[in-house]
Amino acid sequence: METAFASFCEDRLTYQQRRIVQLILRGNSNYAIGLILGVTEGTVKMHWQVEGSPKG
Repeated sequence: METAFASFCEDRLTYQQRRIVQLILRGNSNYAIGLILGVTEGTVKMHWQVEGSPKG
């Protein structure tokens, strides 16, 4: 399952966005994700809001 998810939307999501989606799907809050990734809760929210945007 993890391998399948790792390649899911690889062409549409950045690595950080995929990490955030994985952590959200595991039930983590934005605050907890920020602590796990060492970023602010605002950064997590920003990545989550633009998750549908193409890389580039």
